[in-house]
Amino acid sequence: MGLFSSKRSSRQSRLNWNNVESEEDLKAAIAASEEEHVLFFKHSTRCNISSMALRRFEDGWDEESNCQLYFIDLIAHRAVSSALSDISGVAHQSPQAILMKDRSVNYHDSHGAISASAIQSKIN
Repeated sequence: MGLFSSKRSSRQSRLNWNNVESEEDLKAAIAASEEEHVLFFKHSTRCNISSMALRRFEDGWDEESNCQLYFIDLIAHRAVSSALSDISGVAHQSPQAILMKDRSVNYHDSHGAISASAIQSKIN
């Protein structure tokens, strides 16, 4: 691992992430979007840009937001990431954030354009 690389599981986060590790987990998370907003964060544990985007997102996120957070480790669960792209119609990027409500995409962006405040403006 490089100087800035770290697996998400080895670093602490103040946010309550739900890990998506299977297509069943993904389908359950999408179904949850019928009740509230859900945000998928697709992250590569091997990419420094992805690590910086995740850190910036976590630092800017308001924990009081009415949104469930779902984390997809692209290295460990590539098939889940591909399934999300197929279901959502959003082409794969890494890192990437996809916000859904009522099974529809309300926001998506990638790399340095991922913005916690932009996402939260779609929720509130």
